[in-house]
Amino acid sequence: LKEKFLDDLRNIMGLFSDAVQGFHFFREHLLTSSMQTIEMLKKSSPEHANKEYLDNVTYSYGEEITPVHKVGLVTHHEITHINTTSYKDLIERNSSGGENYFLIGNLTIVMIYHLWENTYRLEFEKQLNKKIEADVFGDLAQIRHMILKNNGVLNQKAYKKLRLIKWYEPGDRIILDSQKLSEITKWIEAEVKNFR
Repeated sequence: LKEKFLDDLRNIMGLFSDAVQGFHFFREHLLTSSMQTIEMLKKSSPEHANKEYLDNVTYSYGEEITPVHKVGLVTHHEITHINTTSYKDLIERNSSGGENYFLIGNLTIVMIYHLWENTYRLEFEKQLNKKIEADVFGDLAQIRHMILKNNGVLNQKAYKKLRLIKWYEPGDRIILDSQKLSEITKWIEAEVKNFR
């Protein structure tokens, strides 16, 4: 049971790591692409060959859905827009410390705590024939609650209950980077390995 829980924990951390790397590479791609676009615009539309212009260009994610109609050999599809933003905002949210990092860190904590509380805790308590109370899981419960109920901002009440996670003050936005999540993972692994 311990190894299965720890494997699931590592899978969640793998998702976090992959996402963070994806944000980094996507941002690098956007920056390279914008430089190339500026060079192309210098030839075709010099008045638009600048960062300020590109920052305000709309970037939209979309997905083709069922064909709407066919004209000759060309089938026209309706596009479902998933997200539309400015190029500048897209680069910023994929920057280190940007909104995507904030959201994936919070999502990771919610998933870890859900995995513990809704899948493994009762199994461990049955196996060990005792109630499990551990500071790391208590802290995760508080952080998860702040993420879900307080827009990821730590309040005074939750702050007073934290035992291990001491990186934030009341009013701080809970931002969980690779280092903090690595520390939390080590605490969880040590706790679970000591279950007897």
